[in-house]
Amino acid sequence: MNPICPNNNTVPRLVSCAVSSVEEAGRSTQIRLSLKPSDINKGMTPASLPEDMLVWGSVSGIEDHGAVIAFGVDGVTGFLKKKEAAAYLKRRGAGAALTVGECMWCCVLPSKLNSPVLKVTVDPVKVAAARVASAHDLNISELVPGLCCDAIVESSTDGKGVVLKFKGFESNVDIFHLPAVHSSEVLEKTYEPKSKATARILFVDESTKAVGLTLRSNLVQPLTWLCEVDRLSLLPFSGGSFARDLT
Repeated sequence: MNPICPNNNTVPRLVSCAVSSVEEAGRSTQIRLSLKPSDINKGMTPASLPEDMLVWGSVSGIEDHGAVIAFGVDGVTGFLKKKEAAAYLKRRGAGAALTVGECMWCCVLPSKLNSPVLKVTVDPVKVAAARVASAHDLNISELVPGLCCDAIVESSTDGKGVVLKFKGFESNVDIFHLPAVHSSEVLEKTYEPKSKATARILFVDESTKAVGLTLRSNLVQPLTWLCEVDRLSLLPFSGGSFARDLT
């Protein structure tokens, strides 16, 4: 089942995606992106999905008691009980329902050890609080954009940003991805070496082993993009649509 873009996508909403192709078209460059969990989570295994892990999934089936969630990870699927989808749907408005093919962020709930079916929730508050456990070792192929993590400050970079270390990877955080723009002196005082910082993964480049992080509060604790629809419009996107100037 390939995920689609049903008419319940909201703006702004942070999604995880994978670059499927890059094509030169005259003076412009076309970058094709995929929302398919199988493309985004292709480096994951069942062991990559411990309790409280944030994972990108899509609805592959609707049942009486909930929905089946596909992660694109061999050997494991998810099950979303109706009660765990209630808060998510409430934010979307009266009459909202899950749609087969719909993509969403899920948080893994306590499940039976080695079970092929993981219990998940899409409750916005629980999803916003989910993060990579410090004790959980991940290699670069298991990291995906959108994961929240605890990082350690290594240094500031002459007023241009800070260097963070996460799971053995170093990330240069641009000054525009800090909560506020600071002078070099303020940066050094605010981000002292060995201090802790909560960050979210922006991008992962396996070819260079680069992991991009952000410290911006609207992305690190982004409850608004988890379906805050009281002020948001609906997108008329369908599968295969092209759009310009998206953020």
